[in-house]
Amino acid sequence: MLIFITCCYILIQNHDIWIGIKLKMDSEEAKANDRQFFDYVNKRDRGAMEKWIDTFVAEDFVNHSPAFNVSTDREGLKEMFRKIFEFFPDMAFNY
Repeated sequence: MLIFITCCYILIQNHDIWIGIKLKMDSEEAKANDRQFFDYVNKRDRGAMEKWIDTFVAEDFVNHSPAFNVSTDREGLKEMFRKIFEFFPDMAFNY
């Protein structure tokens, strides 16, 4: 479980490698953006989280290590977090 959560966090943190962030921002803006995403995740605000993914995750995103047998695209990333919410309802990300 810890490894999977760490991988999710790395996935979000390494914008240029994994997500291919669409907007350029300085490091403080990027950190605030990351915190906003994890706030959505911790609050289980699926609508806001999915909008964040649509805004900041590249359309041609490919998840090279998808969990829970989801597709490797952005929709699969959304589905992965929906499954995380289902399987681990009390889980929270600390940053």
